[in-house]
Amino acid sequence: MSKQIPKKTSYPKPQSTLGKVASGDFFTSKTMIWVCIAIAFIFYGNSIKNGYSLDDELVTTTDRQPNALSELGITGLGKIFTTHSFVDGKQNYEYRPVSIYSFAIEWTLFKKSENRPHISHFINVSLYAVIGILLFQLLMVLFQQKSSTLAAVIVILFMIHPIHSEVVNNIKNRDELLSLIFALLAALSTFNWKDNNKIKYLVLAALFLVLSLLSKKTNLPFLVIIPLMLYFFREFKWKELLLTLSLFLLIKVSFNVSKNAVMNLDDSAVRKYSIVENPLHEFGFQERIPMYFYSNYLYVEKLIFPYPLSYFYGYGATPIVDFQDWQCYLGIALMILLLSLAFKGFFDKKLYAFGILFFLFGIGGAANLLFPAAGIFAERFVFSASIGFCIVIAYLLYLWKKESFVKGTLNSQLLLPLFLVILPSLFYTLNRNSDWNSKKSLYLNDIAHVPNSAKANSMIASEYQLEAMAIQKNGDASFDVLMQKVDSSLLYYEQSLAIFKDYESNLNNRGVLLYTFYFDYLEALDLFKHSVHVNPKYKEGMLNCANSYAKMAEGLFELEKIIGGSDSTADLDKALYKQFVSLYKQNELYKTFAITKQFELNIREFSKNFSRDQLGFQIVTNAKNLSSLSETLKNSAFLNVMSENVSKFIQVNPQGIINGISQFNLDLFEQLVVKNNISKEKLRPIISSLKQQYIDSAKASFSKTHDLSEKDKNIYTIEEKFAILLNEYQWLISIQEKFIKKFPNEQHGSQYIQIGNAHLNLKNRDKALEFFQKGVQSFKKEKENLRLKAQRSEEEENRLNLLNRELDNLKKFKQKVINGEI
Repeated sequence: MSKQIPKKTSYPKPQSTLGKVASGDFFTSKTMIWVCIAIAFIFYGNSIKNGYSLDDELVTTTDRQPNALSELGITGLGKIFTTHSFVDGKQNYEYRPVSIYSFAIEWTLFKKSENRPHISHFINVSLYAVIGILLFQLLMVLFQQKSSTLAAVIVILFMIHPIHSEVVNNIKNRDELLSLIFALLAALSTFNWKDNNKIKYLVLAALFLVLSLLSKKTNLPFLVIIPLMLYFFREFKWKELLLTLSLFLLIKVSFNVSKNAVMNLDDSAVRKYSIVENPLHEFGFQERIPMYFYSNYLYVEKLIFPYPLSYFYGYGATPIVDFQDWQCYLGIALMILLLSLAFKGFFDKKLYAFGILFFLFGIGGAANLLFPAAGIFAERFVFSASIGFCIVIAYLLYLWKKESFVKGTLNSQLLLPLFLVILPSLFYTLNRNSDWNSKKSLYLNDIAHVPNSAKANSMIASEYQLEAMAIQKNGDASFDVLMQKVDSSLLYYEQSLAIFKDYESNLNNRGVLLYTFYFDYLEALDLFKHSVHVNPKYKEGMLNCANSYAKMAEGLFELEKIIGGSDSTADLDKALYKQFVSLYKQNELYKTFAITKQFELNIREFSKNFSRDQLGFQIVTNAKNLSSLSETLKNSAFLNVMSENVSKFIQVNPQGIINGISQFNLDLFEQLVVKNNISKEKLRPIISSLKQQYIDSAKASFSKTHDLSEKDKNIYTIEEKFAILLNEYQWLISIQEKFIKKFPNEQHGSQYIQIGNAHLNLKNRDKALEFFQKGVQSFKKEKENLRLKAQRSEEEENRLNLLNRELDNLKKFKQKVINGEI
């Protein structure tokens, strides 16, 4: 039979020197409200000026992208509670409707405000103050309104701990704040039930626990921690304890069942964790045991020495240990110590034993044993569990400065050790808040602490990539600034791949940068091929393989145009074929032709937007910028040739300089041919054959991409563009036929017209007219459907006007085909 604590006695033992809260005690409930508010805003007030940062777009509309759920506003309650909470474009995961609904309310109230991110930060800081207030109230209930100084010290230690900076600063982590608030309310309600014997409080406790889980499952351990509180801090009957535990466990089961019943679940949208997040997902239970011990050690270490802090502790940043590593045994030793102390104080109901058990239960789900989390380690994972740590530290301080606690006043004996902790914590937290100002500021600061993290390097790279893409789209920075962003992104992607060479998204993203900004389709292709080798179902990598093959074919198509193509079916000179392929790649002719083609397109655009006086400057500047991207162009004096002839070219017209580009490419090619003593005539069939190989590879890759993403119509558009550029009319016909077959319920006027154009280019006039007629019929049907609608949107009105113009143009075009004019 367990030892009983007489009701209404002081804690931690009967007739202890910890007395009641006297009228002169400093730490009253009213005082602690202001203390908690003051700490929250002194420590985190400077975070209110921050913008959006890590993963905020998952929960609310940011300056980068909208969030569909939060933009539903207050009226979106039903949708928010019946769907996944997070969507990142590839996966739907997690269910945290209470947190998401808080952002929906925000959107309704402040969607037009430029200060919306600052309002979000203000709310987070305010919620943190609420947690401090509720924690003090709970501790006073546990201590039966005695030991107010001890309760206050626990709360102060909790609120000043720098490890909480992630939860408060990261808007997305409001789910952690709300979850703990409701968990504390559940505990308070449970003790109201116990102390007042009113069942309504137990029902209220159950409701708060459900709200806690609906905010985030982090505080699931409270299902056990609350019964543990009853054991440590009240007289109890086993029947009551078992009733409480059974009720809470029933809540968990009911929560899972009801969630799956009401949610519109998509089985294909299950969260998949990558190795760079937490490789322990690939481990078996026995293999994770060493990391369980080491993870607990890491959390205790970081609570004692919270420096340096980082937003990410995944692959490369946190070592993976097994039973052969000393870190494992350090963790085992710590666990033995903690469990021994907890066992020793358990039956005597010592406060330190409760604190240890609170910590161990609180951190259990994040310790990588049963269910590995999104990261090997995370500061947010220890948020609630740190209450147990602070209880233990406060208890040790109580043993050291017992008289100060008994007096219940603020005196130098208590203030001095507190200030020795408060001041460095304040300084560090204020600085840490600044790091969270934006994604980029956070990533650049923390990379110094986690240089070996593949994920951290990748995230910095993606920030530079986004900036480069924005400059390219908006044209709001110089070419040098643009390429600095590109090169920085490439560097960090390279560092990430050096840590983890099979990082599929990094392989793809690095390839995209080389493809887009350096026109290096060959190196990009190698990266894309590697990405789909790692993951054969990686749609983005497969699509970019197709794009790269098509671009390589396009370069050879341009070469054919300046030296003449060949329809020869004669056997190829295999030795010469290998020699040419090697020279073509080594001299980066594919890259040169792509850059000069871009130069041509730029000139056409310049001629529309600049006067003749400005045109020369724009052409020379662009020639200088583009020539910097290719060693071949630098060595062949592309800039000098374009600069010397620009006046002559412009005097003729912009077409003059375009002709000059073609001549430059021809001269460059002939120099290569002469230098290597190759017959240009013999190269024609080789060039045509190599072009066809790339086209066939592009077709195969596009076909695989369609299989990987059957509903993506955009892939057909991309494929169609290349077929048209390469004059591959049979390919164009097959693309449109596949689209018509795949989407039979749509209007296919555009597809029929494309097929008609392809047949016309293939000299099949009758076939062309047949498909033009199908296109007309499809457009007329679509037009009639729109016309009959009682109300049409602006988009539908624009479409109706477009259809009228298309039908008029098509009628005239058909007549010209019939008359033989085309």
